[in-house]
Amino acid sequence: MIVELISKYLESNKRLVVPNLGAFIVKEAGRTVLFSNLIKTDDGVLRSLLERSGVSQLEAAGVVDRFVFEVKDKLEKDGVCPLSGFGELRNGANGTLQFAYNPSVMGENLDGNAAAKIAEQRAEIDAIVANPEAPTFDNTIAALERSGKKLAKVSGIFFNLTETDADDVMRETEKRLSPLFTEHSAYMTMNEALFARIKALYDDKANLGLTREQEMVLDKYYRMFVKGGALLDADKKAQLMEIDKQLSLASIEFSENALAETNAFELVITDEKDLAGLPQSSINAAREAAQAAGKEGWLFTLHKPSWTPFLQYADNRELRKQMYLGYINRGDNNNANDNKEVIARILKLRQQKAQLFGYETFAEFQLEDKMAKTPEAAYNLLMTIWNAALPKAQAEAAVKYY
Repeated sequence: MIVELISKYLESNKRLVVPNLGAFIVKEAGRTVLFSNLIKTDDGVLRSLLERSGVSQLEAAGVVDRFVFEVKDKLEKDGVCPLSGFGELRNGANGTLQFAYNPSVMGENLDGNAAAKIAEQRAEIDAIVANPEAPTFDNTIAALERSGKKLAKVSGIFFNLTETDADDVMRETEKRLSPLFTEHSAYMTMNEALFARIKALYDDKANLGLTREQEMVLDKYYRMFVKGGALLDADKKAQLMEIDKQLSLASIEFSENALAETNAFELVITDEKDLAGLPQSSINAAREAAQAAGKEGWLFTLHKPSWTPFLQYADNRELRKQMYLGYINRGDNNNANDNKEVIARILKLRQQKAQLFGYETFAEFQLEDKMAKTPEAAYNLLMTIWNAALPKAQAEAAVKYY
């Protein structure tokens, strides 16, 4: 199948990313894996995918013809097409293939890959620190820029999956990996020897002959390390690491609750008159969603492809109100997915983090190196916009459109 067909073309190019297709082809530990949410089956897309990996047009055409024949034959016979144990291709809507990964295998693969790639970057960081030469932009800052490329690719796939295919297995994987990423970040930003090299460059940047771009990169690294705890004492560094771990887990919990609320909401319309104003594409999608859920009529959800056109085009104001409130009230329904306590916990942790660095509020901590600089400046900007926008909004609200 596609894993075997493309594998031989990835011997030198270990990873092929095609953002416009939402596709990743990954070669890890001798196995080639296709990650994607939706891949079109037309020949042009697959040929383009292959040609981007350095395959000649003639070779690509042959692989595509074989792939299309084998996949279509498999789908016609069995309805699914397995992909080396990592998942399977299934018949999707509108002539597409839906890729469904095998959660347990994928989670195990990501766990192992993340740990290995973290170890690789740590070795790269240790090499920078152990360099006996005086720090230069190239052997310190540029070396940091070059480090962790493999980890970035693994984490990119990981976060893509958690944001798009967040089933129970992937959420558990995220909970296991998130503290590892936090600890790894601290390993870098709290590394005193590494920060000493960066600080030496930062303090002498006026004499280094840096380009404006290099100076900006140096500034960003210095600020990142300072806000990562480089200047804190040992006790405060330990506190910061624990706060960051708790913040990471609380953020995951917040996202899980918000996703659960989004997935739980349904607006089922059974009277065709209530579809007035909606584009036919939205109506068709809602009909398919209802059929897939075993319901009569048309099913609308809080997912953006369903929610956005409904608010924009539906004539029924009361139903638009239900959809709007369903979205903005996620996590505020006093149920198992309520986020109020989680938000309070996040705010408390953020406050503790800001105070570790000597700031009165987290807003001050966040804005200090941003354009606004202070919470007061941010509020002033918002109020300037508010004062100008409010009369306009009130005038528009007074207009009768029907």
